[in-house]
Amino acid sequence: MLASLLAAFVDIAFVAATATATAASAPALPAWADFEKERAMDCWAPFDARARPLERKIGTAVFRLEGSRLTRLGTAPKKIAIGLLSAIKEAEPDTLENLSRAKAAFDKAGVDLIVANGDVALEEFDLEKVMSALGQTGYPVLLLIGNSESRGAFNRAFVAAEKKHPNLFHLGWVRHVELGPIDLVSLPGYHDRNFMPQSAGCRYKQEQVDELSRFVAALSAQQKTAVLIGHGPPRSRGAGAIDRAFEAGNVGDPMLTTLIEERAIRYGLFGHILEAGGRATTDLAKGTPARPGQRHKTLFVNAGAASATPWTMLDGKASQGLAMIVSFAGDGASYRVVKLRQESGDVREGNSGR
Repeated sequence: MLASLLAAFVDIAFVAATATATAASAPALPAWADFEKERAMDCWAPFDARARPLERKIGTAVFRLEGSRLTRLGTAPKKIAIGLLSAIKEAEPDTLENLSRAKAAFDKAGVDLIVANGDVALEEFDLEKVMSALGQTGYPVLLLIGNSESRGAFNRAFVAAEKKHPNLFHLGWVRHVELGPIDLVSLPGYHDRNFMPQSAGCRYKQEQVDELSRFVAALSAQQKTAVLIGHGPPRSRGAGAIDRAFEAGNVGDPMLTTLIEERAIRYGLFGHILEAGGRATTDLAKGTPARPGQRHKTLFVNAGAASATPWTMLDGKASQGLAMIVSFAGDGASYRVVKLRQESGDVREGNSGR
């Protein structure tokens, strides 16, 4: 009996010592500030990158930030409404006024958060001003780098703005946002180097798309609904598609189309092709238009440009600022376009959203 007790004691002591040694050898998670420093020149973090968890209360919502994952805590809402902005591009007074007008529309619609999905601003000082203006909205704001920004400038501007506005989140570092009825997944940057004016821009390649594909597959296995957030749209077809450009035709990324088809992704939020802004489709293969205000089982949108600089659209009219409100519920998604200024006549000057 005594021998058995001694043996049991030795076993317990061994297990305890092993657990202590394992805990001691496991690397400590970095604080968020250190997580950011490690990625000062990076476009993206891996989906499994982790930092020491911290909580941020934004309005009535509480979010847990733990590296590349952001989670809205508490009871999951039945629906989520997103205020979508794209191609803000500069911090000129008229464009900043457009952001104020967008906020008023978002307030009226009761959106839960704002997504700015690329070309936030072209210059570093403008990035700081625009990010600060978005931070002042009081909403959770998710910021994505597009094809025009330098990654170093974008990252520096974000870190500076985040110190004053902790409601800002970097969708290059935070790759997965759990919101309850939907999970947002991000793909920062752009695929075509020919349309990236900055030498230190953010170009994704097939390997980044493959990583995203594996992550979406894991979400699907958990019966979760992924919403893809990118700057450039996927390749589609037809004159009514969300990737239709003047003269060049359909110019979206075929890698994204393959990803969406293979992983049966139902929803996507895009921009970049400015002349096709304000459009949505239910079927990328056909470019089938999606009617605003109706619920759709699949929905892919192009937000257009929030910039106040006039831009000629495919219908010949000139836009001076667009936004979208996209709502998600269990039975599908819907959208509506917000015109931030009245349309004017044709002002085409060699426009190209690329």
